[in-house]
Amino acid sequence: HKNGPCCAPVEAPSLSRAQTSILADRLKALGDPTRLRLLDLLVQQNVPLCVCDITPQFSQVQPTISHHLKVLREAGLIDTEKQGIWAYYWATDQGRQSLATVASLA
Repeated sequence: HKNGPCCAPVEAPSLSRAQTSILADRLKALGDPTRLRLLDLLVQQNVPLCVCDITPQFSQVQPTISHHLKVLREAGLIDTEKQGIWAYYWATDQGRQSLATVASLA
């Protein structure tokens, strides 16, 4: 190598393996158009939304919407609480921040 030794000191990555794993899961969750729209819908609300109010906003059936909500929840972007037979969902602070960051790429 003309400019110096080929084995120059290399700085370690700034993100830990755990951090990159969490970040990759969040990016995967946000990489689906339906999940992005779901998160955006929940970010726009002042109160948690019942799954029965979320599903009509999308062309997919309820089990598919529930799957997408589960992926977002597992990524820490939304949270949920069960009240009787219904589940209510809201965006977490991390979900709000993540959506704002992703939206800034548009």
